[in-house]
Amino acid sequence: MPRTPRPIFTQKWQDGLAPAAETAMPAVVRIFTLGERVYVPEENDYVVETIQLYGPIDGVEGSGKARVQPLRSSRYEIQPMDSTYVQTVLISIPIGAAQGVDFRPGNQARVLESPLNTINTDYQYVLNEIVDSSNPFERTLLFTVNLETAVD
Repeated sequence: MPRTPRPIFTQKWQDGLAPAAETAMPAVVRIFTLGERVYVPEENDYVVETIQLYGPIDGVEGSGKARVQPLRSSRYEIQPMDSTYVQTVLISIPIGAAQGVDFRPGNQARVLESPLNTINTDYQYVLNEIVDSSNPFERTLLFTVNLETAVD
């Protein structure tokens, strides 16, 4: 009589091994969506509100952890009046912190800390693909980075 298969990735197994995956996440990122542009007449300027989807939370140790990893060499994209070098970058975040978050293409990310490669903090990351594997430890997001545009 065949045995009934059991799930390989039990919750106890995931809870026990998840901290090991997070030790490979030395960066701190903030992933957000842009709200509406609102004109402020007193300042004669527009203000864009951002809504944080994932990132550091005041008083919560280790929040905002991520691994930032370029996937491919940069490539030159020809576009009318805006040809530029772009690169695809994978950002992995702990699965527990990503549960229930509605990531969408067009969301943006900023790398706030990257102790092993500080240049990662200089770019604007735009969410391009929401790919995910059956990896029970981390959520995988693919971002496009314009290498000719730096952020403050």
